[in-house]
Amino acid sequence: MKIALASDDGVSVDAVFEDATSFVFFEVGTDASRELGRVDLGAVLAGRPGTDDEDEGRVHAKIAALGGATLMFVLSIADAANTLVLRARSYPVMLDEPETFEQVVARVRTMLENPPPWLRKLVEAG
Repeated sequence: MKIALASDDGVSVDAVFEDATSFVFFEVGTDASRELGRVDLGAVLAGRPGTDDEDEGRVHAKIAALGGATLMFVLSIADAANTLVLRARSYPVMLDEPETFEQVVARVRTMLENPPPWLRKLVEAG
């Protein structure tokens, strides 16, 4: 399963979707995981009109940068952006506090061993 982690510091999920400076991608399975790469959202948004990160065009550009990730981990996401991410078939997961990439990957690996119904449905649809 491909997951996206919203990050500002490059080592943890520590960003709000609208303000995130990067997405870091991992492929996660029950037995292994690996980093797939990183997307600099500043470069993705360069040249886009407006500076408001809640602007719909900027939100759509960030969603396109998700590249088909099944799960996207963030600290928070605005309701309107959440709806758009869900329509793009990515599932936002909000964390209560920052977590390292290793912690999030371990959590996903555990979830995949006995997935809750909502995750099972996402995996089967993927």
